[in-house]
Amino acid sequence: VYVPPVITTQPQARNVNQTSNALFTVVATGTPAPAYQWRFNGTNIAGATDTGFTVANAQPANAGSYSVVVANIAGTLTSADALLTVNVPPEITAQPQNAAVAVGSNVTFTVTATGTPAPAYQWRFNGTNIAGATGASYTRANAQYADAGSYSVLVTNVAGPIPSANAVLSFLTASPAQFQAPQIQSDGSLQLTLSGDPGAAYYVQSSTNLSDWQPFTNLTLLNGTFTFNAGYITNGPALYFRARSGP
Repeated sequence: VYVPPVITTQPQARNVNQTSNALFTVVATGTPAPAYQWRFNGTNIAGATDTGFTVANAQPANAGSYSVVVANIAGTLTSADALLTVNVPPEITAQPQNAAVAVGSNVTFTVTATGTPAPAYQWRFNGTNIAGATGASYTRANAQYADAGSYSVLVTNVAGPIPSANAVLSFLTASPAQFQAPQIQSDGSLQLTLSGDPGAAYYVQSSTNLSDWQPFTNLTLLNGTFTFNAGYITNGPALYFRARSGP
C-alpha cells in the first residue's frame, strides 16, 4: 500500500549574520520513504536532496525563500516557504567631517552607512553619548567654545557595531591672537601674554628657525588675555613663538 508524503514539520525561517551557516530541515512521512528536492525562490538547488539543506557562508544574495518538494510513487507535496534573512554588518561609506565655525553658529555632522537591517545611530561628544542624538546626522545648535572637541557616531545593527572616525569641531575667532610685549622676570625667565577672543582656545607653538614649529602649550583666554611663563633665556639659538586658534 503506497502512502503519499505528509509533511509533519515544515522548514522554519532563519535569520543569520553574514558568513554564518543557515540550516533548513523538513520532517515527512510516506510509503515508500519519500525523496527530497530543495528549492531557492522556486528553483531547484543542485544536489540538495536530503531532509536538510545548509546555506554555508550566507551572503545577501542567499536571502530569499527556501522550500522542499517531497515525493514518492504515491504523490508529490511541496513544503511551505521558509524565509532566510541575512544580516549584513554596518559599513560607513561617508565619514563625519571636521568643521570650523563662528561662535553661535549651527553645525551639523552627518554619516552615511549601509547594513541589513538598517542601522541605528548614537552620536558621541568626546566619547560620551549625546542624549537623543540617534539620527544619521547631528546638529549642535548655537555652538559655543565649550562645544569644541571630537564628534563621532556608533553605527549598529544586529550584525554588529562600527564606530565612525572623529570629526573635530573648532571655532573661527573674530580677531587673531596677539602677543603683548614680552617681559623678562627677575629669575631670567620669559613671561608672555597672549590676547584674543574671550573664551577662545589658542594653541601656542615654538620654533628656532621660523620653519619647524613644535607644540608649546594650549590655553584658553577666559578674560581675553592669558599670561604664561615661556622658560629661560639662554645664549643658544633664538626662540620664536606663534599662536593660532583651532586644534
